[in-house]
Amino acid sequence: MPSRLLARLSRRQIILAVVALLLLALLGGFVLHEIGLAGLKSALHRVADACAGVPPPVFVLAVTFLPYVGVPTSALYVVSGGAYGHWPALGWSWLGLFLNMIVGYGIGSWLRGPISRWLERRGYRLPEVPPNENWRLILLIRILPGPPLVVQNLLLAVAGVPFLTYLLVSMPAQMLFVLGFVFSGDALFKGSTGLLITGVCLLVALTLLAHIAKTIYDKRRQATARPTITTPPLP
Repeated sequence: MPSRLLARLSRRQIILAVVALLLLALLGGFVLHEIGLAGLKSALHRVADACAGVPPPVFVLAVTFLPYVGVPTSALYVVSGGAYGHWPALGWSWLGLFLNMIVGYGIGSWLRGPISRWLERRGYRLPEVPPNENWRLILLIRILPGPPLVVQNLLLAVAGVPFLTYLLVSMPAQMLFVLGFVFSGDALFKGSTGLLITGVCLLVALTLLAHIAKTIYDKRRQATARPTITTPPLP
């Protein structure tokens, strides 16, 4: 039964992904039809020129704090690729990501006490993460598509994972996603098809690896949670 449900959910996700890609393709075709390829390139160059005037330290601060007021980090990464070029943009984006995670862990740790007391007054407790499961929990939350970066930071901090493990596992996982977004952004603004394909393929590969990792993790949990049957000793 669980395997059937998992397969059904997987098919549903694939259908939704295909529909979303078709809608994006239709939207892209409509935009190109209305403004033309030359107009689109001109608009992208204007955006890149405007962003290139932003000093890199200001961009780092934007990546650090703006996601906490609703600005998506992926948009910042894409724009940075066109504004600074992919290699400088990677460095500034990674620095902003590092500071963003530190800020999120601080906020989440501060919230952990009030949330824990609020739950205890209602007869509940925050679940304790076993020490040997900390890195697995962090990795799954970081690589699975869904919650934004800010929500991931707060969830992990409220869960009480150790700060050093939080950083050591989170940074490499998220740096790969930043790489894909920055390369895609640089390619979009420069019109480099090869670089765009590289960035998009990297993001797709990371998403597929995330689903594979989740499947393996779910199977491990089911195996460890399966009750063992013991026979009583013979008289």
